[in-house]
This record gives sequence, C-alpha cells and structure tokens, in this order.
Amino acid sequence: MHKIKLVGVPNSRYQQIKSNLNIVLQRVRWFEALEEVNDVDAILNYQLNAIPSILVDDVVIFDSGNIPSVEELLFLITHSSFSKIETTTILVPTDFSDNARNAFLYAQQMAEVTKSKIKVVHVASPVIDMTDFSGLYAATKNTDWYKKALLQITDFVEENSLIKVNGVVKTALDVKTEVVVGYPGEEITRLSGQQGIDFIVMGTTGKSGLLRKLIGSVSIYVARNAWVPVLLVPNRINYKTPVNVGFATDHRRISEVVLKQLIEWTRQFNAFTHLINIQLDKVTAYKVRNAQIRKFKDIPNFACKSVIIESDSIEYGLNKYVESNEIDLLAIVTSHRSLIEELLFKSTTKEMIINTEIPLLIMHYED
Repeated sequence: MHKIKLVGVPNSRYQQIKSNLNIVLQRVRWFEALEEVNDVDAILNYQLNAIPSILVDDVVIFDSGNIPSVEELLFLITHSSFSKIETTTILVPTDFSDNARNAFLYAQQMAEVTKSKIKVVHVASPVIDMTDFSGLYAATKNTDWYKKALLQITDFVEENSLIKVNGVVKTALDVKTEVVVGYPGEEITRLSGQQGIDFIVMGTTGKSGLLRKLIGSVSIYVARNAWVPVLLVPNRINYKTPVNVGFATDHRRISEVVLKQLIEWTRQFNAFTHLINIQLDKVTAYKVRNAQIRKFKDIPNFACKSVIIESDSIEYGLNKYVESNEIDLLAIVTSHRSLIEELLFKSTTKEMIINTEIPLLIMHYED
C-alpha cells in the first residue's frame, strides 16, 4: 500500500481537490487513507513549488495552480511509476483440496518470478451447537476444531512446499499461514483489503460445463468483490510463465487504471498482450480484424496487438481466439455489467463454456 498526502491550506480550492481526490481513491485501491498536511511549518518542510500539492510516498505528483478534475487526477496517479499490480504478497486460500494444493504450487512458482511473499489462509466455517441457544461457537485458540485447523494448514504448507526438490533448495519463499473463522467468500474478500495483500491465487474445479460450477461459488464471490486482482487457476495446470496474455475489454471504454496495472504486471514476465474486443454479431460465427488503438501505440516497453472479434457468441469468439493464438492467461475486468459479468455472473440458463484450461486473471474497476 502507498501513502498519499494532500498538502496545503484548507481553502475552497484545497477542499475541491480533496473532494476529487477522494473520488479517485474509491477507484484505485493501492493507497492508505488520504493524509492531510495543513500545519504551516510542516508544509514549509516539503519545499513545494505551490500548494495545494499531492504527494505519493513523499514524491510530488501535482503542484499546479489549477483544480484537477477527477479524470485528470486518475490519469496522474495511474501513469506514475508506483501504479501497478504489486505482487509483493500473494494470498492463497485453501480448503486443503487438490484444487487448493495446485493453486498453492502455482503461486509459489509465480512468487519466485515476481519476488513475492505468500500468505496461505484457511477459513473455518462457524460451528453450530444445536444444544446452545447462542448458536455459534466463538473462535478461540482453545477449541479443538481450531487447533485441528492450525495443524492442517501447517501440514498443507509443509507437504506442498517447493522449498526442496530432490533434497536441493530451490527457493527461499516467505510463506505465512493464518486460520480465520467465518464464511469463506466474505473472509477472503475482507483479507484482500488488508494492507500488504496485493494479489489472490485460487483454484478452479474442472474444464467443461457451467463456469459457475467450474470455479465454485466462493471463487465467484471473491472474483466479484475482492479488493485486489484474483487469478483463478484450473486444477492440474502447472505453472508456466505467460508468453501470450489476452485482455478481453471494450477498447472504447478501457480503464486507464486497469490498463496501467496490466502493463506493469505483464512486464514482469516480458509477455505479449492481446487486447481483445468482442462484438456480438448475429450473422457472423467468427471473424477477427486488427484494430489501431492510438492510446496503446506510444506506451514504452509494452508489446501488444489490438483485435476486434465479431461473433454470434461471446463465449465461442473468445474461446476460438484463445485457442488459435495460444493464449496462456486471460485477463478480464469486473465493472458493473462488464464482460466478466457476461461470462461469469448472468443467468445459468445458458451454458458458459469458455476455456478454463488456462488461468483467468480477474481485475477490478468501479465506474
């Protein structure tokens, strides 16, 4: 998490900038709460060119005399060097299943590449005592089932650690564990908002059929509500450094915040990015054409291509492109009725058969 400060005398211009900045901070979630510096002596210590000024990690990003709009502030923040998916701590939920084991193995190998720490968490559901009118047992370290969960998570990490291969130390990953009590979707989402958690890796359950059944209700809840990006890893998929990343989006309404995050994340792997816009066309089964998106042309060190897919089915069009272009990982954005809503969360009356043999990166942005 980064620190952001608004420095200046709280006059009307200051208050307007503060209001706009708070709106921006509702959209980008890699900051601590806004810190205001109004003391005159403290202001002078910063040696600023003008006030009000905005500082991130004590680096000035704004000190102009005008009042920046919400979109201008959003652009300033998302185009600064700190605005990225910082995979410094990866949260790996586990229910001790094979799917969770596979996700943990995957996360360890990713952590080696991104130089990250790992936190493995198990959410123990509340125990209902039918003989006690109070209903639920309180979580205490003295209860047998809580102690059992602690032993299980310790064994889980030790048995599935990649620290040694044939007796040779391969990694020195920092892996911490935690057991919490509650309902898994809610607790994992809550933990994702804690300082230091930057990424979630979770397992999915299969490779065909309804996607809602494939990734499970907990994964769906976390994918929709987490405060950080969520990577859903299919079972039995081994880690592979992504070479081709697909980003399914509407080019006309692409979020600067999410794009900046994706660029920085793919740069860690030197991956090539396919910016995919799928348009429904009732008379076309599948057609791909190149698109020239001006905003992507001048981004340094960002290898990408933009395409528009016309298809009578979002699912078919996306699957076809993924298979034809050997996409290793597919990124999708959640935003109200965005593509992720279409693929994951609409009525189950229509089968959602998309390629679940590659990881799905779920990114978040609020309109």
